[in-house]
Amino acid sequence: MTNRAEICRTAAATLPESLRPLTEHHLFQLAERNPAAFAPTANKDRDQKPLKILAQVVASSDFITRALAALPELLVEIQAAGGVPQARETGEISLTVDRVSRPGPDRETLARELRTIRQKEVARVGWRDLIGAAPLEEVVETLSELADSTIGAALQYAHREVATHHGEPVGGDSGVPIRLTVLGLGKLGGRELNLSSDVDLVFVYP
Repeated sequence: MTNRAEICRTAAATLPESLRPLTEHHLFQLAERNPAAFAPTANKDRDQKPLKILAQVVASSDFITRALAALPELLVEIQAAGGVPQARETGEISLTVDRVSRPGPDRETLARELRTIRQKEVARVGWRDLIGAAPLEEVVETLSELADSTIGAALQYAHREVATHHGEPVGGDSGVPIRLTVLGLGKLGGRELNLSSDVDLVFVYP
């Protein structure tokens, strides 16, 4: 059976020579953590395509490499799809965020879940972008939905915390319940976030 070191060398063989040693090192670390994603099948030619794509991505992005190490199930999912993660449907990320934020978890759990979703989804769309599988419209829409939904979940949690400890906020003049509003400016406001964008927010009480 082909050993992991040989699998990693073969996967990185088409890269520029200067990139091969570090890429092979990262691939081997991923294989040690997640052998299922590197397990050979009876069809060696079919095995090579996703591994060569993986080598290309690992050579191009430290962020995605770290995400794959932290989220082994993501690598298995992508390799099973032939090395090309599927595009998200509109609203799919929002449903995932809503699912992990209900019923209301504690602060640490929610923060951890939101960080994991962010890491996973940025890695997925970044992967698709790197290999030319995602048009610009997909990248900006996916990242904008990710930002909208995670900010919304954090805002809902903050409102529940305030209401629990201090009572429901009410307008001084109207006497009716009010909520903090978060405005997304710049590229988020225009739904044009890209992989290098900051998120500009303004917090407003009505």
